[in-house]
Amino acid sequence: MPYLVETGSGARTSGLGSSLAGAKWRFVDGTPEDWQVSTYPQMQFNLPDAAGPGRGLTNGGHSLLLPLEFQRSGPLGDLNLEMGRWLRPAGQSNGWIAGALLGRDVAENVEVMAELHIETAARWGARETVANVGLRISPSDHYTLLASAGRDLSNTLGARQTGIAYLGLQLHL
Repeated sequence: MPYLVETGSGARTSGLGSSLAGAKWRFVDGTPEDWQVSTYPQMQFNLPDAAGPGRGLTNGGHSLLLPLEFQRSGPLGDLNLEMGRWLRPAGQSNGWIAGALLGRDVAENVEVMAELHIETAARWGARETVANVGLRISPSDHYTLLASAGRDLSNTLGARQTGIAYLGLQLHL
């Protein structure tokens, strides 16, 4: 769940953003040199005290993301490709996502990554393109720490974000 901060016109608005809950299922799981295929459906929703539509930081209603992810290891590192569909409530535009990520191990249990991510409106018109760099640290078989930072390269979907940061904890069940 992100904490959003918007500044402009001398005013500052902040609060909790939309939450995402989901699960990943890898249904084609071969060796790292083979293509691995997974899906990770996610439900996006607002908590009651979040910075929802009343503050103008998030949209109302629940949305569903239905993505596919393809992963393969190669000489430069791990390549991840994804594509998916956002299904949004009535009155909001459905959309698409697409992305590419290259990750490379730099030490035992430490991986650095670079990502290009695109989100578009329903008919591939308006879009947001984001570039990120990140780090994945796996100190145990039970969890992974994730961090990334990036920025918009272009954005015709809405207000341009000058900076994006992410910190997460992935649990392995």
